[in-house]
Amino acid sequence: MATFILLSAMPGSGKSSWAKKYQNEHSNVEIVASDDIREKLNGDAGDQSNPKLIWEEFKRQILAHEKGEDITVIGDSTNLSNYFRIYYANLAEAHYDKLVLVWFDVPYPVSLERNLSRKGRVVPIEAMERLKKEYEPLSEEACSRYEEIYSVDERGITTRIK
Repeated sequence: MATFILLSAMPGSGKSSWAKKYQNEHSNVEIVASDDIREKLNGDAGDQSNPKLIWEEFKRQILAHEKGEDITVIGDSTNLSNYFRIYYANLAEAHYDKLVLVWFDVPYPVSLERNLSRKGRVVPIEAMERLKKEYEPLSEEACSRYEEIYSVDERGITTRIK
């Protein structure tokens, strides 16, 4: 069964760590990460240039699979608004048997502190502030598009909420 898992959270909330842990604990898991695509195409995960090319490649990799395949694909990007949560559900539904949303319920100060203290790519504070303003709580419409929804708290504990 082909499963698509969309991650939704601020930078520094633990999305990529969660995805890697999930991949290590399950078979046939592919992570499609916007940071990895930026690294590959721009030479730097923090280089925000060529956004159209980056997001087209993100979509292409998500759509590279079909229903019935034995694969789980994790979409690792912020997806802070319900628009994007719904957009990726609509995009993926023809290619996957099951759609799952993993929402990280991590307070902004915790995400900000983690972001500033991590090794590697640090998202600038100005960008974090902009992303904070883009964040929307999960809407009923967005929730209705996913068969399962999980919440991950600041300790990394995952709880099924739908």
